Amino acid sequence: MNPKASRTIGVLAVAAFLVGTSMAIPVVSVAQETQSVPLTKKEQRRADRQLSKDVRRALEAQHIDTGNVLIAAQRGVVTLHGTVPDPGQIQKADEVTKAVPGVQSVKSYLTPYINGR
Repeated sequence: MNPKASRTIGVLAVAAFLVGTSMAIPVVSVAQETQSVPLTKKEQRRADRQLSKDVRRALEAQHIDTGNVLIAAQRGVVTLHGTVPDPGQIQKADEVTKAVPGVQSVKSYLTPYINGR
């Protein structure tokens, strides 16, 4: 084997060894610590239910009637369905919901009561 080829193979072997060992050493950084770990389906359902409850509590704290409102959350997207007694509560409900921690976006299908319905 020619000396140049032998040296190249040696350099590649050392590089491969260094790359292999550096990959085995865990590196902890701030970016890794702030990344979210994917949730299991059960954990995601629990988080969605909790977010729905948090939104309902926030709406009720702002005196928005949630008796006829269905609140559904899925991965940070909150959907509001139903009716409210005052048309002004529709915009307020949207704003209050957006302010709840964990809410990424809001889909509002709220309508005012019509003739007591």
